[in-house]
Amino acid sequence: MFSQFRDYISDNSVLVDSKAEEAKLKEISPHLLLAGENVVFAFAGRGGKGRDHHYLTDRRLLVQDVTGLTGKQVKYRSYPFKNVKAWSVSTAGGGFDSDSELEIWCSGMEKIEIEFSKDKVDLFAIQQYLNGKILPKEQTYSVTVPADCEPGGKFQCTVGTQTMQVACPLHNGPGDRIAVTVPSTNPGSYSAPDAHQTKEKASSVANFMHWLGSNATQVDPAELESRLKSSPAVLAGDERVEMAFQCGRDFLVLSSHRLLIVDPRGITGKKVKYMSVLWKCIRAFMVETAGTFDSDSELKLWTNISGMAVIEQDLRRGQCDVLAVQRFFSDKLLGMDAKPYTPGADAAHGQQDQGASVFAWLGDDSRQIDASQANQQFHANPPILQGSELCEMAFKGRRDLILFTTKRIVRIDVQGWTGRKKSYLSIPWGTVKSFGVKSAGSFLDKDSEMMIWTDIMFVMGPPTDDCGRPRQSAALGDLAGGVAGMMLEAALDLDGGGDAGGDDGPPPPPPPRRRG
Repeated sequence: MFSQFRDYISDNSVLVDSKAEEAKLKEISPHLLLAGENVVFAFAGRGGKGRDHHYLTDRRLLVQDVTGLTGKQVKYRSYPFKNVKAWSVSTAGGGFDSDSELEIWCSGMEKIEIEFSKDKVDLFAIQQYLNGKILPKEQTYSVTVPADCEPGGKFQCTVGTQTMQVACPLHNGPGDRIAVTVPSTNPGSYSAPDAHQTKEKASSVANFMHWLGSNATQVDPAELESRLKSSPAVLAGDERVEMAFQCGRDFLVLSSHRLLIVDPRGITGKKVKYMSVLWKCIRAFMVETAGTFDSDSELKLWTNISGMAVIEQDLRRGQCDVLAVQRFFSDKLLGMDAKPYTPGADAAHGQQDQGASVFAWLGDDSRQIDASQANQQFHANPPILQGSELCEMAFKGRRDLILFTTKRIVRIDVQGWTGRKKSYLSIPWGTVKSFGVKSAGSFLDKDSEMMIWTDIMFVMGPPTDDCGRPRQSAALGDLAGGVAGMMLEAALDLDGGGDAGGDDGPPPPPPPRRRG
C-alpha cells in the first residue's frame, strides 16, 4: 500500500498491459497508430492510476497528455526513433529515492523525461530495446591492413564481434587503416521483468559501482565492455568498447556504436545515469595537450543537441595518448575514405613564408603558406591528419595555424610562453552550413574576412556591456565557448595581394541563438 501511495504522489509510471493499451488507442481513433505499428511498452502515470500514458511502439515514443478538469482535452506527441539524438537511463538512488528515469532528446523538440517506479519497471530492458531501435543499423570499423597482404588481396580480421575476410582496396597497402562496414546484429530484445529479476538488476548495478570505485586511472576496455553487457546490460550485443576514460567516478566510454557517459550521483553513488549520444550528433572535436605545469590534457566535443552543447573530459598526463584520441575521433567522424581534391584550390606551392607585416602581426592576421609543407608536417609530426586526408590550403598567424583539408578545418592553437600547450580543433566540412567573405576596406582596414556558420548547438551567454559594432558571427576560437558561428580573418598587402587565415583574437559578442 505504501509503495502505491508513494508512486501516486511522486507521479511514477508503472508498466501496464501493452496489448490492452494498444486496443484502447485504436478504439479512441484508428489513426493514432500507423498501419502495422504495435505498442511494445506501455506505462501509466501515478502508479497506474493516472490519466497520462507513455507508449514505446516499434517506431516511436508516443506521449498521451490528458489536460483540464474534465480530461476531454488530450495532447498526443510523437518522438520518432529515427530523430532521436541522445537518451539516458538513470537508476534509483538510495533512501527515499523511489524512481528511475528515462530521458530522450529528439530533433526539434525539448527533452522529455519519464519517471518510473523503481520496483515495477525493468529499466535495462528499456535500454536494450532503445539500443535496437535507435542505434545505427550498420557500423563502420577501422582495421589495419597486415604486412603480408598486398593491394587487392584479402585478409582475415575481427570486425566488431565478427571474424571475417576483408578485401584490401587497390590503393591501400600494408599498414594502412581502412574502413569496414558490417550490419548490426542487435535486435533490441525485451522480456517481462519479475521481482527476482529486479533484485538481480539492483545487485548487478551495485557490483558495477564497486568495480568503478576500485580503479583510479586506467580502464581496461575489454573488462568494461564485459561488465556493461552483463551487470548491468547497457551495451548492445555486437557493440565494442574501443576507448574509455575515467575522471573520479565518471566514465566516458567510446564504443563502436555511440558515446556513453556513466555518471554516478549522490554521496553513495547508487544512482547512476547512463547517457547515450549518437556519433552523428558529435559535430566538432578538440584535443589539447598538457602545458609545462599542467597535470592533464583535455578532450572537448561539440554537439547539435539542445542542453548538451559541449562534452568535456580531462585526460591525465602520462596516462593517455592525446594524439591517439585525436586519431580515433578523426576516423570515427570523418571516415576512412579519401575525399577528392578541390579543383582550383590555391595551395601556394613553393611559396616562401616571409613572415607577417607589422600591421598583420599587431592585428594577429594570418597569411597563406605552402600547403604541401603543412601537409607533410601534419602527417608526420604531429600526425594530426589521416592517411586519406590532404591539406589543400594553409594559413599562419603569429604562432597559430589554420588548415583547410579535404575533410575538415583544423585550427592549431599554440598557447603559453613555451608553446608546449597546443589545442587541435577539428570542424568537419559537413558541420559547416553556410559561409561568407568580406573584402578589406580602405585606409587602416588591411584585412579581409571569411565567416562560417555551423549546426553546433548555440548556448546564449549573459549580456555584455560591449558597445562595439554587432557581428552575426563569432571568432573561430570562441567555438570553445559553445558558439555556433565562426569567423576567420585574413591580412591583405597594401598593394592588394591576398593572404588568408585565421583570427586568434578575442571573441566578439555572441550571435543570436541558433538551433541544431
